[in-house]
Amino acid sequence: HCFAEAEASFQALNAGKNQAIVICGESGAGKTETTKLMLSYLSFVSETMSSRSSEHEETEGLTVAERLLESSPLLEALGN
Repeated sequence: HCFAEAEASFQALNAGKNQAIVICGESGAGKTETTKLMLSYLSFVSETMSSRSSEHEETEGLTVAERLLESSPLLEALGN
């Protein structure tokens, strides 16, 4: 399931491991929608974790959501 894969990747990112998710399939298989769902999930959990940690301490660096937003132009350039 795409949310389970997104969660596993998020946990690995939090552990300091680089991640890549390959979404492939035939035309009309739902790759774009799956990508949107996964990015939405990653953004949500990233913001949730960020707000929790900022209540206790100052966070450094960019959140996962911010990193995803910054990488969008590159992803769009390479997509399709």
